Amino acid sequence: MEKSIDICLKKWARIIEPNDNLAHAYLQKSRHDLVVLRSISKEDTEWKSTVAYYARYHILTALLLKMGIECKNHNCSLKIAEYLFSDIITADVLV
Repeated sequence: MEKSIDICLKKWARIIEPNDNLAHAYLQKSRHDLVVLRSISKEDTEWKSTVAYYARYHILTALLLKMGIECKNHNCSLKIAEYLFSDIITADVLV
């Protein structure tokens, strides 16, 4: 296993029972983020970028929770997703 994934799993993530309720809550957060994103003016690129990031992060968190992985660190969540789904998606999609 890649060293950074190993560190993530030891420090920031843990295997839990899959949690559909919490996953659904994060899905709702992501949906809300998308509603907010649509309401921000095109000129406010910094805020749009921030909200877009959180929409993606919340959906990733929902997916991990649905799989039974709880992670409390953004970078580690991305590393775990890259590790789990590298055959499906490329790393640049996760950034």
